[in-house]
Parts: sequence; structure tokens; C-alpha cells
Amino acid sequence: SHRREIWFQVSGAALKQKKYGSNYYFNLIEQLQRLENVNMIAIDQIEKDIRRTFPGHPILDTTQMQNRLKRILSVYSIRNTAIGYCQSMNFIVAILLIFFDEEECFWMLSAIIEDLLPPQYFTPSLMDSHVDVNYVFVNLLKEKLPKISDWLVKNNVAVPLLISQWFMCIFACDCPTETLFRIWDTFFFEGDEVIFKIALGLFAKFEHEMMQISTQIYLYNLIRDLPKRAFDFEDLFSIAFSKFGSSIKERISRLRSISRPRVMADLKQIQDRRAEIAASRLV
Repeated sequence: SHRREIWFQVSGAALKQKKYGSNYYFNLIEQLQRLENVNMIAIDQIEKDIRRTFPGHPILDTTQMQNRLKRILSVYSIRNTAIGYCQSMNFIVAILLIFFDEEECFWMLSAIIEDLLPPQYFTPSLMDSHVDVNYVFVNLLKEKLPKISDWLVKNNVAVPLLISQWFMCIFACDCPTETLFRIWDTFFFEGDEVIFKIALGLFAKFEHEMMQISTQIYLYNLIRDLPKRAFDFEDLFSIAFSKFGSSIKERISRLRSISRPRVMADLKQIQDRRAEIAASRLV
């Protein structure tokens, strides 16, 4: 597949592989087998999530594929101790396994986490994903699609709750296969702004339908399933890139820099509160 070669080059995975050398991945596998520097909490969580990763999928739901998936995620948890493992990485790697061999998958995952997405997307605090989903996207929706944004606020719809999986999995769990591959084609070329464009495109594509619904639960169900209905990827891309193609990159960057301190302060408050509760239990 041309995708395999192109994605591997444009994502930066090939450069990473070259930088670290051909034995790097296999050395980490040996470390894993010796249980050296292994985060057992991460390994346990990976073990649980493997069976929940695309059950029934004709290519991915096999013992061989599950073993590969488990190995890649486990080895990555040794490479990147700041993250270890985060749910949603399993879905990204599973899709990559359709195209790549095991070692290439490892480097693709490394490029996505370390280069293409902000640095704290998958850390235990999920700080950068909170920034993107709770602040950046909500503000973009307000600016670019004010009518639908106001309608959702009026009907008490918590948009971040419904779209966090789109961002964390880069649509891997949500879109029809061919649409997903097209999204990833552009993601590896253009970076994470594509996730915002596609998400905005989905809201724009189904705006009229959403404006007809005023029951909260129906709106929740509709928005959650928007990507699943995106079979016509040409129409989706036409909306996403013509309506939101220009100037969005700078706006995302600006909103991130404004929002990050706010999220850091929120997280610190939560940590302080937890520490207080833990201290009070010891008294």
C-alpha cells in the first residue's frame, strides 16, 4: 500500500527509526521480557484493553494481532515513562497494524505521540487533551458556528464529553474505515489542526439536523454518532477544508497558549484537594 510508505515518511516515523537504529525496538522487547524498567500498572491495563480493542474485527481480532498490539504498547510504556500507557493508544495502534509491521507501528506511535500531538495528550493528567477538547474546540465552535454553539448551550449539551474520543483516538473508533484513512492521510501531512477541521466539519455538515432537535438525550446521541455517519468523505472534506481551512492553525495555537495555564491551575486545585482528603484520612 502506498499509504504505508507515505505515512511512514511524512509522519516523521522513518526519521525516528533512523535516529535510534534498527536494534532499538528489539532491545526494548528484551527489556520487557526481563521485566526491566517495566511499569506493571501500565502492563495490567494494556492486558485488559487488548480484548476491548475492535472485538469481532476481521483483521484485528486475532491472537497474532492482539499479541503484536500488546507488545507494541508494552514496549512503548518502557520508552516513554512519562506516559506509560493511556487508553485510546490501543485503538490508534490497532489501526496502524492494518498497514504496518510491528516495529514500524512502534515508530508510527512514537511520531504521533511525541511529534504530531501536543506533549501532554496522553500523560496521566491528560492536560493537553483537556486543553484541546474543553477549551480550544469549544471556543472554535463558538467562533465558527455560533448558531449551533448557542443551540447546544441552550439545551445544556456538554460537547467535550461527546467529542473527547474523537481527539484522543484521532477518530479511530468513530469513522467509517475509508473516511478514517482519508483523515489520517491529511493528519500525517498537516498535523493536529486536521482533527479540529474535521470535528468542525461534522458539526457544520449536520448543523441543520441538530437545530431541529431540542431534546438533550437525542442531541447527545446524534452528536456522539456524527463520525459514524460520515460515509461521504468528499463532502465532509469539502466542508471542513473550505469553511475552516484558513487561519485556523494560528487560532488553535493562540487558544492553546491562553487555555493551558487555566487547565494547569484546575489540575493543581484537584491535586491539592486530593492531598487534603488523603491527609485528613491519616489524622
